[in-house]
Amino acid sequence: QFDYENALIYHRKALNLKVDTNSKNNSLNNIAYVYIEMQNYLKAIQILQPITLKKEFKTQNKKYIFLDNIGYSYFKMGDPKAIHYLKESLKLRKINNDEWGLITSYSRLAEYYLKNNPSLSKKYAFLAYHKAKKINDINDLLNNLTLLIKTSEGKQLKYYSEKYIYINDSI
Repeated sequence: QFDYENALIYHRKALNLKVDTNSKNNSLNNIAYVYIEMQNYLKAIQILQPITLKKEFKTQNKKYIFLDNIGYSYFKMGDPKAIHYLKESLKLRKINNDEWGLITSYSRLAEYYLKNNPSLSKKYAFLAYHKAKKINDINDLLNNLTLLIKTSEGKQLKYYSEKYIYINDSI
């Protein structure tokens, strides 16, 4: 179990350091991410949304992380605004060749489409799986195999299930 309260304390302390706006915004994003982990999605949005409205956000480093976290929070709340943020984040990650970030974007889109568009969910899970395989990220491999299992049947279901068991047993 994670110690969310201490994480919040230390991230808030980081906000008090004399650093540039990008660093302060990154600390706010870290705080929002803790709230996402705590399933307090509204609080995360309340922290992140104002940052995206500021003029200096246009020059924010890795702003796609903020957009992705807002989109994911909206998704977890069942709000249709989610897709705009998730797709915008994906677009920016592609432009910036952020391999790790693309895994997150693809995974979150796979999760977003899981119930309403399983074939699109499978496409995104497949993309995330192959990116994770390329950079040897075991956790993301397993997470996306889980999504591929949920969207597959027949021989594919068996293939992904066996792959999952093999990788999970190898850890």
